Amino acid sequence: MNLIIILTIIFCSGYFLSITTLGSTMTIMAMAVCSLVIILEGVLQRKRKLQGGLLIGRKTFYLTAYLIAIVLFSSGLSSIVGKQVILYFCAMLIVSVCDWNDFKKEYIRVMVVISCFALIGYALQYTPVINMLPTMVNYNGTVYVNGILFSFIKYTYSGLTERLHGLFWEPGLFATYLAIAIAFLKKENTKNYWITLGLFTVCLIMTKSGAGIAMMPLILIIKLTDRKDEELSLRRNVLLCGVLILIFIIGQIGSDVIDQWLNDYLLVKLNDTSNVSNFMRTNAVLVDLQIAWNHFPFGVGIAQYAPEVAKFNSTLQSSGTSTITTYLAEYGVLGIPVVLIWIKALFQIADSRKFVTRLATLLMFLTILTKEPHGNLLFMNCILLYSTVGYRSENDLININMEEN
Repeated sequence: MNLIIILTIIFCSGYFLSITTLGSTMTIMAMAVCSLVIILEGVLQRKRKLQGGLLIGRKTFYLTAYLIAIVLFSSGLSSIVGKQVILYFCAMLIVSVCDWNDFKKEYIRVMVVISCFALIGYALQYTPVINMLPTMVNYNGTVYVNGILFSFIKYTYSGLTERLHGLFWEPGLFATYLAIAIAFLKKENTKNYWITLGLFTVCLIMTKSGAGIAMMPLILIIKLTDRKDEELSLRRNVLLCGVLILIFIIGQIGSDVIDQWLNDYLLVKLNDTSNVSNFMRTNAVLVDLQIAWNHFPFGVGIAQYAPEVAKFNSTLQSSGTSTITTYLAEYGVLGIPVVLIWIKALFQIADSRKFVTRLATLLMFLTILTKEPHGNLLFMNCILLYSTVGYRSENDLININMEEN
């Protein structure tokens, strides 16, 4: 069941085939089917008296109910709203049946497979075999070579073709998942730890993602400080915290420059204010805050968000890239609790008591959530619920199965 859940999460969290009309429909169906399977398994377990049925923590339930409520309040009923509601409901069920540690183990295993096929696909670009593979076109007219378990963009703006992005729709998303996999990787419970770490690191570098490269110092500090046999002195804690904050600030300011340098078109992007990627990365936070102000106090709504962002630049046709501030733009003051919950939860998600490790993990995730749009991805919403309450013991449980008369 855990493997099926992880595969569903990957499919509904940036799989390149999902960014077509058919793929979007299949994503909704996958989440609905996964939810139904989890519920049916809970019913069967109750009838067989193997367990108490499907148990959901009250805090998990209340947070999910709040997310669904603000989505419905902001935009009413629409296809976009319906998909988001199904996504939140599916995430709630997943964290209720899949143990946090099992989730991380299966995630790392799947990422190993994805990374291996990504490298195979990358190598096939330079062989005649690649011409035998089919292609697909996404919403924006971008052409992908379709290897099912790997893909790459066949034709787009300069530089991106040579970037590694596995089976995801763009390299930055693959870099995000690799960074999280490295952070989750533990030497004491991972076979072939150094080989796995090397694989993830090589793939992360080959994505040529500015945000991914900017996160590498944070990841390094996480790996160096997350050791049970060594306690850090107060002086070293303060010093490392200062270094972490400096790295985070430099990463926030410089990730676009890194992107430009990595892709050999620094001067073009730097001087081209009409470039969509540059506009989104540089101004996403400011645009979101302006939208939140223009539509104070309850935001523009999830269904109206993309058209509202597009007004700021005629070439911008997609959602903003800052997940954190998107909540404020879409839900206004109702999004503030979600942002605060994210920050508190991500500080606690590191399996370490060390403040430095927790701070590095928080800053890594904040880099992710301010550089990429993840609000509509199943994976990040599972992480939100896990890191908030889903992996901690809860005394109050809700049994959603019917009580026997």
